[in-house]
Amino acid sequence: MAGIVFMAPTMFCCFKMHRRSRADRYKVDEQEVKQDAEKKNEPQFSWDKREDVDMQRYLIRDVQGGTRVRQRGGKDPLQVENCSNANIVILSSTASLTIDDCKQCFIVIGPCAGSVFLRDCSDCTILCACQQLRTRDCARIELALHCATQPIIENSTNMVFHPLVINYPGFREEMALAGLSVFHHHGKTVHDFTPSKGSSNYKISPDPLSCSANQMQCIHENTITIEAEKSAIPVLHKVDYDNVEKHHAYSIIQNGESESEFVERCADFGKLISMTHRLKLVSTHDIMLTHNEATFLPEGKLTDFLLKLREK
Repeated sequence: MAGIVFMAPTMFCCFKMHRRSRADRYKVDEQEVKQDAEKKNEPQFSWDKREDVDMQRYLIRDVQGGTRVRQRGGKDPLQVENCSNANIVILSSTASLTIDDCKQCFIVIGPCAGSVFLRDCSDCTILCACQQLRTRDCARIELALHCATQPIIENSTNMVFHPLVINYPGFREEMALAGLSVFHHHGKTVHDFTPSKGSSNYKISPDPLSCSANQMQCIHENTITIEAEKSAIPVLHKVDYDNVEKHHAYSIIQNGESESEFVERCADFGKLISMTHRLKLVSTHDIMLTHNEATFLPEGKLTDFLLKLREK
């Protein structure tokens, strides 16, 4: 069997602090203070006029059972808090996402351009694509994760990380909107700020996440698929590098080819590799090169990267 690395060109610390009440620590204001526009003999300036802000646009709170779906919309920050035994489905891209005090929840998170931060959560299953993942004071969390940077955990136990296998209408467009690449994933290591002696607080599994019947029903009702052959994110295989023949494949964007067309072509090539019996896709990467840098191909250290050529 041969392993193939397909390559296509295109610290934040959580310090332990004095714990206050949850309301004081993570309080979210729900009403903007309105200015009195009827003040006599005072001119009104543009900076004196504040628009009312609908905080519900940025908040999912107190969902106890059932399903809450956030459809596609603007790339806004979002807060999820105090939910239990619930399905939370966020299909739009977000600027950042904080999840507090959630228990026994199934959460699907669309592409996040910034950080996804889990705090005081337990017994949850989460599907997530993001720039950065951080957890604090969490327990028994299963994550199907596609992350551009190394995941970070603190005071968290029994964390299990799986590769994210997912697709739904508009997923690739939301990934592009969030500035994320389906080919770049930092999932082989996790940084634990508070490691335990004699045991690990986390496990990295090479296998895709297995969902329960209820979770699968939620997935299907929202036109989401977690089937490997339909995944928008390449499905990678774990191999013994010492006992396989290693190959590299490069794909460069062509003249007149849009970025979305290039991504789709590379993804189709990855699926083609996965369908063969003798080849296994073990790694993908996504980097940017100038025309001059491209002359170094395919020699040197750059042979370890999937190259994406752009005009500069």
